[in-house]
Amino acid sequence: MNFLRTSLAAALAVATVPASALPLTHAFNLRLDISGATAQEASLVLAMVDICNQADLDVWVQGNHQVVTCTINAAGAPLDGQSVIMRKSGVGGSGNGIAPVFQQTGVPFATDAAWATCTTTTATTRTVSSGTKTFNTRSGCTITTAARVPGAGLSDVEPRLFAAEFGAAAVTPGAGDRVIGTSALAFGVVATTTLRDAMQTAQGLTVGSDDVAQMPNISTAELASVLTGNLGLANQLAGAPVVAANGGAINLARRVNTSGSQKIAEVALLNQGCAAGVSLMQFTAGPNGFGGVVSLGSGTSDLLNALRDANLAGRAGIGFVSTESAPNVNVKYLKIDGFAPSIEHLINGNYRFYSMNAATVDASVTGNLATLFDALAARLSASPTIQASNAAFNRTSWQGGFVGGFGATLAGAVPDARPVSLTQARGNPVFAGSKDAFGEGSLNNCDSLQLVQ
Repeated sequence: MNFLRTSLAAALAVATVPASALPLTHAFNLRLDISGATAQEASLVLAMVDICNQADLDVWVQGNHQVVTCTINAAGAPLDGQSVIMRKSGVGGSGNGIAPVFQQTGVPFATDAAWATCTTTTATTRTVSSGTKTFNTRSGCTITTAARVPGAGLSDVEPRLFAAEFGAAAVTPGAGDRVIGTSALAFGVVATTTLRDAMQTAQGLTVGSDDVAQMPNISTAELASVLTGNLGLANQLAGAPVVAANGGAINLARRVNTSGSQKIAEVALLNQGCAAGVSLMQFTAGPNGFGGVVSLGSGTSDLLNALRDANLAGRAGIGFVSTESAPNVNVKYLKIDGFAPSIEHLINGNYRFYSMNAATVDASVTGNLATLFDALAARLSASPTIQASNAAFNRTSWQGGFVGGFGATLAGAVPDARPVSLTQARGNPVFAGSKDAFGEGSLNNCDSLQLVQ
């Protein structure tokens, strides 16, 4: 779901390049292959940075592939002193963070030969809970892949929501398999700039402004009607915004069914997958009944490109992305029911479009390797990791990104009393609510929010 890899690239700060670290051919004590959702990749890398010794820490990043190598020195016994290689593949997104883990089937991972082609080495300085660390980041690589069986995975949502795509058996944890809730991720509704500007005019806002105070609003009811195909013209929205091209027909840019972004949009905006008899999101690519076009993007970039093309033609278009995706000249965010997709509104319980993320692990991951997974999963929900990750999603007048979930409160994080301000949310991005309040294995994005403090 990453757009131009902002969650990794924009988060890097250049410093003096440290000495080279462990080669990929090293006889590592621990090897952990993780597949699935791309949205949590930056946080996963930071979680590794947190437990690693700076002296031999290396990171490789190219597209939706990452590798981190180091000797662990900040995770406590029995991990400290162990050399580790963590490989991450984002191929196939959230769905590949579930079924291949539980079924132990192969997923494309970047090969060691691919990482040997990297042409750029820069120094990256990041501050995590164990201190400020500088390490090599290697990129500019020509990626080739080979199948590896993941021991663990990441997903935007819990496994059961993919039952229709993979089969119930494939996404049901077997004996010893685990599902752990990690963090919450804010999603947002985006529109073509043409439609956004027309909505600003209709709502008496400053046309062309990207300030959050001038972000136009769409109601949940309007949004549901657009997604299900019951409302298809711009002038049917509040204030009757005027879009001349194609009679104001609204294009819908959605994701394919195996996408975690698609699943949480269905759940959060339509209650689809949670209750019987609800209206379903339009699912057939091509023209709809109003003269607009429905597109099904395999990745976030496909969705954004569909909206870009619509905007360049002067057309109205609506889609949805995680808030790690930056607004650009062709695509702008909208408020939902008066609230921007900013993390303080998520924390305060005013913003409904977010996912409670999941980490999965196969029963074959045991001993020190299971301890490593638990250490990383805990850090995915920890405030220091999230603060560092969210730095790339600062939109000046609002804040996209993650909020620590139930795992953060279990680890001793203390949420601020609500309501929180934007400044407070940036400084302490911890959620006082959860959808997995009963602990490991209980995550359910269809559930109502449970207060945990």
